Amino acid sequence: MGVLPAYAEEGEGEPLVLVMGLGADGETWRPHVDEWSKHYRCIMIDNRGIGRTPDEDGPHSIALLAEDVARLMDHLGLSRARVIGVSMGSAVTQQLMLSRPDLVGRSVLIATWSQVTASVRTIFEALDRAARHRDPGLLRRILHTVTWTFDWTDSHPDEARAKIEDPAPIPFETVSKQARACASFDVADQLGRIAIPTLITIGVQDLIIHPGLSRQTAQLIPGAEVIEYGTGHVHHFEEVQKFNHDVLEWIR
Repeated sequence: MGVLPAYAEEGEGEPLVLVMGLGADGETWRPHVDEWSKHYRCIMIDNRGIGRTPDEDGPHSIALLAEDVARLMDHLGLSRARVIGVSMGSAVTQQLMLSRPDLVGRSVLIATWSQVTASVRTIFEALDRAARHRDPGLLRRILHTVTWTFDWTDSHPDEARAKIEDPAPIPFETVSKQARACASFDVADQLGRIAIPTLITIGVQDLIIHPGLSRQTAQLIPGAEVIEYGTGHVHHFEEVQKFNHDVLEWIR
């Protein structure tokens, strides 16, 4: 049966499918869509259990989330699209390229990994436990600490505090499921069969996904290109203007 994800569209032209990371809805792409929608039909997806998309009983897996994206693309009649995924969404995009390569014309993987290591397992197990503790302040503080760089937080104290104290409800059960799905994602031995042009963007201060894991993924995908930024996991936000320009130039 499966889940048909909710989505929002903005812009016209060739489709650009956007897959967000752990705990975030499609609207989180806003700082990018404001620019990219001038050139593309941007499709912002709410992953299952997030935003307006329902969930089903049972655990999540990256393969399951990729099936959801494929189901939506089929539903929309998208024979092929550019697909961009960030963090968990980059894992979903990798899986989509492996299971439904017909749907992906080009891909961008932001803060990605392809192999379970002790560091990957540890960070996502910590996020899983924090989500199951159901303390929004604790979870937001952990997520903020590992996603934003210390320099950004110190130079934007009011904005950082607002993010941490955001009163919006957190879908704890879904975050827990997503964290466990991320902790078990391992496709490194399959990436050699991907024949889709791929760009991998890396934050050299990333505290969730070690930059070496992203570089390893780039080495495993034939012909993959890499752009590195001086910031961290959310380099796409911290250096948003440069990132938007770089990605737009590449996907063209």
